[in-house]
Parts: sequence; structure tokens; C-alpha cells
Amino acid sequence: MNKILLLFIIVLIAFSCNDTTNEISVANLNHTNNPTTIDVKVKSNDWILNTDSVGVNKYYTYHSSMPSITSSVFDTATINSYILTGSSGTLQTLPYVGHIQNAAGTTWTQTIDFDYTVGGINVYITNSALNADPPGTMDFNVVIK
Repeated sequence: MNKILLLFIIVLIAFSCNDTTNEISVANLNHTNNPTTIDVKVKSNDWILNTDSVGVNKYYTYHSSMPSITSSVFDTATINSYILTGSSGTLQTLPYVGHIQNAAGTTWTQTIDFDYTVGGINVYITNSALNADPPGTMDFNVVIK
């Protein structure tokens, strides 16, 4: 009985060590090896002020058309977005949370996030203070892998 149990364990170990990784589709492999970077500049007057369904919470949005996000890319690629911060051009991954103070001394927290669909991306900005200044000009990088 012990020999049968030992044989069963050896067979189980042999099969569990077999390489069972999923195949990568050609479309996904191409994006992985050749990432595409798209620069997006959103000017201060391009932000659209929105209010939630209750009419209380305000947030800003910007839509950027991106024909390179095809249905195939949407289904197989990874899409990341970054904001350029600081004078040195530092990239920060979205979502990004920053703490801001304007010249009048008003402080607030600003959250920047994004989502994407076939054909474009949407950037969202939510300020913690209702009296916060509207967003200024911002630069983003979208990376498709």
C-alpha cells in the first residue's frame, strides 16, 4: 500500500512540475515587446466641470480620442497612464493624489484617475474642497503594452 501511495505522489509531483503557462496571443506579444507611448496635454480650459447624479459632488473630466486603442488592444493589452509632475518631468502613475495650496492659502487634496474605452481615455480630477481652484494645464503619458 505504501508503494502505491509513493508512486501516486511521484506521478502527482511530475505532472505538477509540467509547464502549463497560457499561450500569449500575437496581439498581446506585439504590445509587450513594442510599447506605444502617447503624450496628452490637457489645457486648463479643456477640463469639463461635472456634478454627480445628486448634484452635490463636483469633478472635472477630459476625454482624449485614441484610435490606437482598438477592440483588439482593449481586449489584450495593458494600458497605463502617468502624470508628469514637477519641473523635472517626473512621471507618477495614475491614480495620483496630490496636496495643493493656492496663493490665497486654501488647501485641498486632488485625486487624478483615468479609465479607457475602445477609441479613447477619460481623465478624472476630484478635489476634496468645493472651493478649490479648477485644474490647470497638465501633461499625461499613456502607455499601451
